[in-house]
Amino acid sequence: MSEAGCAGIAVAGARTVPASRPARLSLRRNFSWGLTGNVVYAACQWGMLAVLARLTSPVVVGRYALGLAIGTPIFLFTNLNLAQAQATDARGEYSLGDCRGLRLLSNIAAVLCVCLWVALARYDAPTNCAILLVALTKAVESESDVLYGFFQQQECMNLSSLSVMLRGVLSLLTFGGLVAVSRRLEVGLVGTLMAWSAVFFLFDSRNGARFGGTRPTFNWRVLGRLTWLVLPLGVVAGLSSLSSALPRFFLNNVHGERELGLFAAVASLSQVGTLFSMAMSRSAAPRLAKYHAANAIPDFLRLLAKLMGIGLLLGCAGVLVALCAGKWFLATTFGPEYAEKTGVLMWVMVAMGLVTTGTFLGTAVTAARRFSIQMAIHAGKIAVAVTICYTLGPRHGSLAAAWSLAASALFSVLAFAAVTWWIVKRKPADALAGLGG
Repeated sequence: MSEAGCAGIAVAGARTVPASRPARLSLRRNFSWGLTGNVVYAACQWGMLAVLARLTSPVVVGRYALGLAIGTPIFLFTNLNLAQAQATDARGEYSLGDCRGLRLLSNIAAVLCVCLWVALARYDAPTNCAILLVALTKAVESESDVLYGFFQQQECMNLSSLSVMLRGVLSLLTFGGLVAVSRRLEVGLVGTLMAWSAVFFLFDSRNGARFGGTRPTFNWRVLGRLTWLVLPLGVVAGLSSLSSALPRFFLNNVHGERELGLFAAVASLSQVGTLFSMAMSRSAAPRLAKYHAANAIPDFLRLLAKLMGIGLLLGCAGVLVALCAGKWFLATTFGPEYAEKTGVLMWVMVAMGLVTTGTFLGTAVTAARRFSIQMAIHAGKIAVAVTICYTLGPRHGSLAAAWSLAASALFSVLAFAAVTWWIVKRKPADALAGLGG
């Protein structure tokens, strides 16, 4: 559809998008915006961790990593991967108000779950405070995320990317400045919470209003259908995050917060690949969904092959950098204590390439609206991670944690590749006719 033809697109039943809606962008421009936003955000997140490592101790870094390891799987589960389901809703079955209503309810549930975890776990007071503040920042991020899904559906990734960049830069400035002054993680997290709240209210909500109504709606019958549709995606996202968090829980329980802090700093460098794959998959998901819905399987597979090739190249580049300059980079960025983990860095880069490739394959499966099968794949990832951590972890520590990330990512790539091939083979013969051309 041309940009000029977007002015009258229906968003929610009888409502139509105002003529002043932002213009729809091409796939290339959406990818460029998505990549730029995620690179800036990744650099800022890495900068926050570097500041924390330089100005505090590995124990404090481990405390922050523990907060993320607890909060991230919970919020990814309760988020139900709603933004991705919304972006691939090619038939417009659900409105933005429906998605915002469900997200508001799910965020309340997530915060309550984190509070319950803190009450039962009996960590010390600074750790409890950090975990709760991380949960609140995740809640604000989740509210922005559901608007990102809508911008993605409208193929206006510039709006979500500008928001991501604003969140990244403002959080780095506030977090870094407050930690530098106070030397306290909790004070820095308060700054991050304030910065992300400002971006949500002053930027995301206002841009969402340019497309029409953004107020949450609570039609319980509609919300029930939507929840049932995306529940498998929530389980998938939660299991996927849990497979990455398990090595961190293991290190904290067996080797302590210091070892967790050292590993978390090194593993943070894999965010480059994670956010790169998120940018590309979010840009490509609507196009993949349209190809699949139209039985344009040759186009579907060509786009997927390009994405996978980029993911593998990214992983190879990361391993090369780790081999050539890993020790120097870790010492310069985080400090001499972290330079001992160059072996961990190399395996983290291997995992990064596999995770990126698996993300693209998972996006293709999501675009085909095959949600339930993904739960089994991510449950398998968790089984692989647990096996490696508890057989090799007591002796090899953070190195075994990196092995578990790489092995579970490899399992994901192989499983998603098999499911993608099964999806393609189920298509009618005429849809496959162009594959040989």
